Amino acid sequence: MDFHDIQIGKTFTYLKEVETVAQDILTLKDTKLELSNAQNKFREALRAIEQSTDRCIWMKEGSVFIQRPRQECIEKLRQEIEKSKEDINGLHDTIKDKLSELRDLEHEPGIVGFSLKPLSITEAKTLHKAFGSEVIKCVCVCVCARVLKKLNVVCSHVGKATIQLRELTENKLYKL
Repeated sequence: MDFHDIQIGKTFTYLKEVETVAQDILTLKDTKLELSNAQNKFREALRAIEQSTDRCIWMKEGSVFIQRPRQECIEKLRQEIEKSKEDINGLHDTIKDKLSELRDLEHEPGIVGFSLKPLSITEAKTLHKAFGSEVIKCVCVCVCARVLKKLNVVCSHVGKATIQLRELTENKLYKL
């Protein structure tokens, strides 16, 4: 084997890795879409059962229809909706990881702010209790300003809201 054959082999290996990760991303997106559609069907069924006045509801379990009490069907559907939410969130995180891996393989820099996660309700309530609503506004504006600064956003290209945000974060943060 000469140098040229080794380079071709490395190139094919690299392309195979990139295409494999890209195909995984597309497959995960399709799965996420299917789960989202199933979740919507569960919600539709839940709404229909909640509006129904029947005491017993026919529900399909696998390939068999079974008559069950209305409340039991409602609970089962709520569990399925929660399970599908968890699955969709898990797929969302996996897709983010795969996209990061793909960008690494393509030697592109990571996306700034791509892995940010919002405050949970309990975290926001704790901040609100400890510092009040004015501090939460300041924290949100500071985070936005840091992301804008990392992205090197030019205010004239982004719009009026960003200009106001920059003015608030740079000059008048304490007056929020």
